[in-house]
Amino acid sequence: MTREDITLRITLGEMPVEDSFWVTTSIDTTVTVHDLLSSVFPVSDDAANAVEKSLDIRANPDLPDMYQELQNVISQWREEDSQLEFKTAAGTDVLPGDPVSRHITTFNSQENTVHIVLEQQLDALVAYQRNGGNRDDFIQWMQGSVLIYFLDKHHYPLPAEPAEHTADWRLLPIADELEILSFIGPSRTEDTFEITSKGRGFIGNMIAETESYIRRFDVFSDILPGRGLQPTVFGNGQGLDLRVQIFENQGIDPFRAVFLLRMYDGTLDRCTDSWRVDIHEPQFFNRLLEPVLDHNRVDDDDLDWVIDQGLEHIQKTADNPRSPTRSRPLRSQRLTD
Repeated sequence: MTREDITLRITLGEMPVEDSFWVTTSIDTTVTVHDLLSSVFPVSDDAANAVEKSLDIRANPDLPDMYQELQNVISQWREEDSQLEFKTAAGTDVLPGDPVSRHITTFNSQENTVHIVLEQQLDALVAYQRNGGNRDDFIQWMQGSVLIYFLDKHHYPLPAEPAEHTADWRLLPIADELEILSFIGPSRTEDTFEITSKGRGFIGNMIAETESYIRRFDVFSDILPGRGLQPTVFGNGQGLDLRVQIFENQGIDPFRAVFLLRMYDGTLDRCTDSWRVDIHEPQFFNRLLEPVLDHNRVDDDDLDWVIDQGLEHIQKTADNPRSPTRSRPLRSQRLTD
C-alpha cells in the first residue's frame, strides 16, 4: 500500500473555495472518498482531537472552528439526521464509493488536492421518528396548527365547498380533522370555515405554552458564557442560542417547542403566498424544524453552570422582565451563515 499526502478541501454550498476548510492527510489514494472522510472526521473523540491538533492554524486560525462544524455535519449524515450530496467544484457528483484518485486535482498550484462541495439537507422529521415520535401524527398536528394560524391571524377565507383540484380543495382533509376536533366549523353567515370557541381555546393554549418557553428560556437565546474573570454576557447580539440544548436538558420536546416558537416569531408570515402548497410538503416542516438539529451547543459539563447563570440573570432583572411578545427568532447555525 502506497500512501500519499492529500489535501482535502471542503466547502458548503456556494462558499468560495478560498474560504474552504482544508487539512492535509496521508492516505492510500485507492481507498474510497467515504474512507477519506472517515479518516478526517472519525467517530472516536480521541482520533478527532488528533486531526484537529494537526490543523495549520498559522495559515488559518479559524480551521479548528470550521472542523468542529464539519464534524457535526458529517455526524448528522452518519446518524441519518441529514442527507448529503457530494459534488466537485464543477458541480459533478462525487460518490462516496469513488476512489480518491478519481477526484485528485490541482488548486492554486498545489497538487494532490481533493475538493468536495457538500450540499446538506437536514431531515428533522426522520430524527423525530427515530427518537420515538410518531412522524405522521406530528405532521398532522403541525398541518392543523398552520391552517388554523392562517384562518386566525390572516383571516383566510377557506371555502367550505371549494372547487375540486384547487389549492383550497387540497386543504379539506386538514380542515376535516380540525372540524372533527370542533376547532372549526362552517360559518353561519358565509360559505367558509370559521374558528369555534373550542378552536379559540386551542389557539390560546398554544400561545400560553409558547410564552412559557419564552419567559423561561429566552434569556438563553443570546448568551456568551463567561470564562475565568470574564463575566457572562446576555443579549448583546453576538451570543450563542442555547435554547434547543436546554429544552433537551429540561425534558421539553424540542421539536414541538421549536415549531411553536417559529409560529410565534412570524416565520409563517413569510409564506402567505405559498402556504397552501407548502403545508403538504414534508420539506416545508423540515425547514421550520431545522434549528432542532442545527444549533449552538456548549459542553454538557458546562451546561448546568450556564443554566445557573441564566437563572441568576433572570432573578436580577425580575423588576424589568422581558416582554413575552418579543421572542428572539430561533437561529440555525451553518458554516455558510
